[in-house]
Amino acid sequence: MERAERAEAAETAETAGTAETAEKAEQAEVAEAGKAEPPEKAEAAERAFPGWGWRVFGGFAVLWLAAALTVTWLLFGARLGALSGFMPPTGSFAVTGCFEGMEEGDFSCRGRYTPFGAGAVTREDVLLRSADDEHRLGTRTSVRLVGDQVFEPSPIGTFEYVSMAGWTVSTLGMPGLWMLASARRGRTADGDGYVFAWLAALLGAIALGLAVMPLAWVLSLIRG
Repeated sequence: MERAERAEAAETAETAGTAETAEKAEQAEVAEAGKAEPPEKAEAAERAFPGWGWRVFGGFAVLWLAAALTVTWLLFGARLGALSGFMPPTGSFAVTGCFEGMEEGDFSCRGRYTPFGAGAVTREDVLLRSADDEHRLGTRTSVRLVGDQVFEPSPIGTFEYVSMAGWTVSTLGMPGLWMLASARRGRTADGDGYVFAWLAALLGAIALGLAVMPLAWVLSLIRG
């Protein structure tokens, strides 16, 4: 009888201790919940980042985008104008020899370049880039001078340069767009969408290059 009473007392004490522990845990959870900020306050705190800081960040993003456009133009702008035929001929080119480029079907030639106009000085050993075909020795063709190289209209070359220009500007400019969006929202923007946008831009550049090829072909026939 005495043993049964002791066991019952022990069980009662254990139950009381468990209940007390649970009550303390519940009180701790309530206290912790009271300390935690609601989502509205947390978002407000995130937006409470100094306004001047986001403005500086936005200004840096604008400079980044401007630099991306400038670099792309310097790399591809003038050459794309020459290859597409938008740029008028600046002189004539007499071929002294051709060789196949790194890509199949791409030829480059060397020869003499004579600018149009009175008193023009002929330049020897000038490189003709991205020729449509391997020109025969002595062939004369109208070309566009860009830097120290000359170009003639080429639909294939136009496609390649449009695609490369699109890849370059999208790769360099996408971080700038992400920074600008973050500055406008006042908080860090999710970057996953910008990764998918970058991949779509790469495919779009290829599609744009294919769309421009017929126009480049027409200009090559008209302007030579």
